[in-house]
Amino acid sequence: MTEKVDIVYLWVNGNDENFQKERTFWKNKLGIPETNDNSYARYIENEELRYSMRSVAMNAPWINKIYIVTNGQIPDWLDTTNPKIKIVTHKEIMPDEILPTYNSLVIESYVADIPELSEHFLLANDDCYISRPVVPSFFFDKQGKPIVRLVRQKLSDKCVQDSLYFRTIRYALDAFKEKYPSFEMENCIPHHSIDAYSKTSYKECIKEFQVEFDKLRVQKFRGETIQRIIQAFYLIGVKQSKYELVKRDYSNYKSAASVSMRVNTLDWMIERLCKKRPALLCINDITDVTPEQRRDARLLYETLYPVRQKWEKTEVKNINKEDLQKCKRLYGKISQKILYKRATCEIFSTSNETRGNKKYKVYTILGIRIKKRIKGKSNNEQCK
Repeated sequence: MTEKVDIVYLWVNGNDENFQKERTFWKNKLGIPETNDNSYARYIENEELRYSMRSVAMNAPWINKIYIVTNGQIPDWLDTTNPKIKIVTHKEIMPDEILPTYNSLVIESYVADIPELSEHFLLANDDCYISRPVVPSFFFDKQGKPIVRLVRQKLSDKCVQDSLYFRTIRYALDAFKEKYPSFEMENCIPHHSIDAYSKTSYKECIKEFQVEFDKLRVQKFRGETIQRIIQAFYLIGVKQSKYELVKRDYSNYKSAASVSMRVNTLDWMIERLCKKRPALLCINDITDVTPEQRRDARLLYETLYPVRQKWEKTEVKNINKEDLQKCKRLYGKISQKILYKRATCEIFSTSNETRGNKKYKVYTILGIRIKKRIKGKSNNEQCK
């Protein structure tokens, strides 16, 4: 695919006092409880956008334009005169009667209306990163169709009952299957990272499910409405796009296309990151994250994406150089340890195999399989 590809970010500075006052006013007026789905943690600013944009410059330099959709706020470190950067306010793409909104699902539904946005684009939150070099074919096939990534997860009744997030996924699935009853992509959830779209199909999906999107767009906070996963269903079920099911398995050292994890302790985050070597990474801030963990997350961002870009007017603030050096040493130590384990697994591994009543230990050394008979009765015989 040779067409231009833009990336769109949603961003808000939740640390801004005026934003906090306005959000509190509307939350109290509408009687919205402070739940995980509408938590203040969703708006906390930890300079994730700066590092996400660095990750794009480092690992996807072919990206054309970077659009940042905001409520009018601008990061104080960002040089908006840079020709690669474009700030888009909510007022430019959304009707006045639904503003202000604190519902990212609403904002997402309008991104295809950004003026001059390329036909092929990526959509990201500011806590999403490109963690190793990728090419456009990672996101789009040869025909230019977006490649959809989802995670397999059973949407049990209890799971749906306990979580507004899962209820919105079930809502979107039910709405889609009402029109396309033969659709079989059940028990899938978003991979929670950077997604690829075409502007045309994005708008077509919204038009086809206009009634449901109209219900969504008047919700200032998240509620039991449709959500963006219906775009994935539409691409797979109607446009016949290729899809991949991303595994959330940390028991092995296989590289992953996408990893999503919460902000946690430094060694915890580094170990998972090094173990899976993802192309796409999301480090999600949630309600019970501590200030110390957010500090550690920034140290990790600076370790992973240290190269200051032309659109940064100022240096990163509030990072202790000594702590940063400790983070880099810890990252080096853990990555070296995991690299050794990964190499060991690739060179030498063992497994068990049963054929009839015979059990074998299988040793794989540099791709050569050696089987050795295990004496004693098999599990099948022992059960008789």
